[in-house]
Amino acid sequence: MTPLLLLQLPHVVTREIINQFELGERFILSLCSKRSQKFVRMNQSKTSKWNMCLTCEDSVLSIGVGRENVDQIVKLRRLRILLNKNQNLERILIGDRAGLFLQTRDACEVGVGSVEKSDFRFLVDYLCDIFDTRPTVIHTYPGHLWLINMYRNPMDLIHIHSTDHPLTRDEIRTTFHSCQINELQLDAEIDRGSQSIYFGLVKKIDIRNWRWTTVENFMNIAESCQEIYANTPWLIDEFIKHWMKGNMTKFRFMIIDFTVFNWNLARIFKDLEQDQIYVAQRMECVIDGRVYVIKPGTKAVRRRDGRVLGVDLTDHSLVVTVV
Repeated sequence: MTPLLLLQLPHVVTREIINQFELGERFILSLCSKRSQKFVRMNQSKTSKWNMCLTCEDSVLSIGVGRENVDQIVKLRRLRILLNKNQNLERILIGDRAGLFLQTRDACEVGVGSVEKSDFRFLVDYLCDIFDTRPTVIHTYPGHLWLINMYRNPMDLIHIHSTDHPLTRDEIRTTFHSCQINELQLDAEIDRGSQSIYFGLVKKIDIRNWRWTTVENFMNIAESCQEIYANTPWLIDEFIKHWMKGNMTKFRFMIIDFTVFNWNLARIFKDLEQDQIYVAQRMECVIDGRVYVIKPGTKAVRRRDGRVLGVDLTDHSLVVTVV
């Protein structure tokens, strides 16, 4: 076997060279030998931060880099599927396990076994080791939420895409009961019999399919969520009255986008006239670097603990802010 000349260069030079490689190229280099694996691990830039993304799309598991737009590094294939392709397969060593490698136009594909979940965990652990990182982004869909349970480190983004099958209450409870998520994007529909919904410690949730939603769902989500983005026809007067009773202490902000729904501020604040206040000057609060603002002239109410909730109506959205 021809030795890799790159490994013969001085350390200062090799570090500069490998930092010019794409992450996928570094991963492939690490598969050449145990020495190259160690070489890649030892020459990582400690200041280089990136989002490791785990994706399940069309039942294919992959690891990539990115948040919304993800560049794939490697796809997992079962060994028998790679063997059936009968193409330019190469034998590799991933950590201490033998496997097969196939370079495709989109991303490389590897096979290390026949048990999908454990094989994928092994592959993710390998990349975590050589790149000294952890997954922070997950794209998946109902039936494949086990990806979220693989690691319990805080997540920057979890995006659950839509499918023909809705999420169930049990699936949500077992998956999210101890999650810490900065942003949850929810395209999938939730089973309409699921009234009590808890998504763990989610700071921001973006609900893109409103057909399953009810006012009760929103109140339940707002008990543990700081920001809510949604497209829903439900009137929020009951939501505000529930907040006025001292509930939803973490809730700070909600935007409801609409095109054909008619909102009426008088209806929203019905029966709350005695709690309304006049916002004469800018009101704001800061939480984790995020500034929440109620502008002068906004229609607002104050509850007993001093918190103020303002509602602003624009041409295409209704904005609720709490300070």
